[in-house]
Amino acid sequence: MRWHELSIAAIRDAGGQVHAVAFTQINTTNTVAMVSSPTNRDAWAKTGSLQLGGGPVPATDLVLQGSVGWVIENDRVVIAGARLASARWASWKPPCATTGGSAVLSAATRSSLVAVCEQGIWGGPEPTAVRVYFSSDGGGTFYRRGAALPGETAASGNVVASPTPGVVVTDIYTGSRHELIETFNSAASWETVATISGSMEFTYLGFTSASQGVAIANGRATSVLLMTFDGGRHWSPVTF
Repeated sequence: MRWHELSIAAIRDAGGQVHAVAFTQINTTNTVAMVSSPTNRDAWAKTGSLQLGGGPVPATDLVLQGSVGWVIENDRVVIAGARLASARWASWKPPCATTGGSAVLSAATRSSLVAVCEQGIWGGPEPTAVRVYFSSDGGGTFYRRGAALPGETAASGNVVASPTPGVVVTDIYTGSRHELIETFNSAASWETVATISGSMEFTYLGFTSASQGVAIANGRATSVLLMTFDGGRHWSPVTF
């Protein structure tokens, strides 16, 4: 058996299938490829693709909820999207494609989605800010709720999680430290639920149930794992 390196951007497991996003090159054209396999065997097959944008650092956000899913491709700004249905990925209009920044996505249910989006970072019609958008129809349409998030725009809104509809956790940078903030009323108001050292930033945020969630923060020399067991209201570091 031989091992070889793959440029895997994201991988998720749901609905009896494993889905991954990988950066590939076909001839001289760079693409984002979605590949899938049953969870009980090694049988990967290409199930969709997206064209890369013209920016220097492409990145993808892969979200699954049961047998459906969504991919957003960011390259400074939102470039393209794909939605999973009937085991195939099809082109999908992602949120915030014209706001001048990137977007991250979370899904509480098959129909309830939330996106945290930069605006005005790389142009666009509105002032620089980070805002929250909601969808109640599985990503068909998104609507903006609440005021812009507090904190420094260039270092906020990098991760998002939604354990139940109307409840959202995301990160902000205050200028001295990174915090997790949470809304329990669809962005009408926010409260700080966790803080970490200013030298660290949140790199992962997710929920395994409506009550249990995990946050990972990384710095140059250390990392910390935080967990919540009450839907995000309280977070505590986990020691090993």
